[in-house]
Amino acid sequence: MIQRIQSLYLVCVLFAQLVVMLTAEGAYLKLEYLQSSQLRAGHFFMIALLAVILFMFMKRPLQLRLIVVSVGFILLKLGWGLYAISLIDFNFSTDFGIGLDLLSMMLLLLAHRAIRKDEALVRSIDRIR
Repeated sequence: MIQRIQSLYLVCVLFAQLVVMLTAEGAYLKLEYLQSSQLRAGHFFMIALLAVILFMFMKRPLQLRLIVVSVGFILLKLGWGLYAISLIDFNFSTDFGIGLDLLSMMLLLLAHRAIRKDEALVRSIDRIR
């Protein structure tokens, strides 16, 4: 499992999202109508989904779909953070959570590409038999 490059990408994403959850300050918490418990619950769900994706290496098609769902969640989180920055006067350079979300999305897309390559390799070998 760990010898696959996509597993390393997913572990890095999991670590980055854990850092964002533990240090959730910045634009995400500056909005008055966003409760801290809601933000923590969303981050916890994202981390749980990433952990499930990491251990589904035997079911590659489902793993691909769950990665797309994770990218969607990160896009929602990025949109929420950028909306919060536009509402308040906020220094963009101090909020590294948005940067970690961008890094996470990039690593998820790299993992998606590597899983697709694995799936193509398995299908080509099945054709030969």
